[in-house]
Amino acid sequence: MKLNMLLLAMLLAPAVHAEPFISEYVEGSSSNKALEIYNPADVALDLSGYSIKVFSNGATTAGKTVALKGTLAAKSTLVLTDTGSVATLAAKSNMTFGTSNFNGDDAIALFKGTEIIDVVGQIGTDPGEQQTKGPKTTL
Repeated sequence: MKLNMLLLAMLLAPAVHAEPFISEYVEGSSSNKALEIYNPADVALDLSGYSIKVFSNGATTAGKTVALKGTLAAKSTLVLTDTGSVATLAAKSNMTFGTSNFNGDDAIALFKGTEIIDVVGQIGTDPGEQQTKGPKTTL
């Protein structure tokens, strides 16, 4: 009986507001770079106050900051591409971030104000070739 009540309470509980996250990272040749941000929430998200910051070569201070703009619909994505991306990649873009200049050993973070919401890589660490050579997998 207690288990049934617990399950019922969990099903009827209001959903916790989920934060957006970096759902895809594209690093192609030259300027063919992109990021995808996903909004898992059931409501649209005002992107003012959110930004992407790039930390190059083990830096602890961002070398580039891109302020996000507009509204991201519930359960949808925002795709940011380098302004020099090829047409097929640029066609998928909702927003450009200028010249991206990131590569496999740089950390890229999604911020809400001054708080890190999500990050690809490790800020303040330059993993060198270890991060970009050989077979790699994610969970």
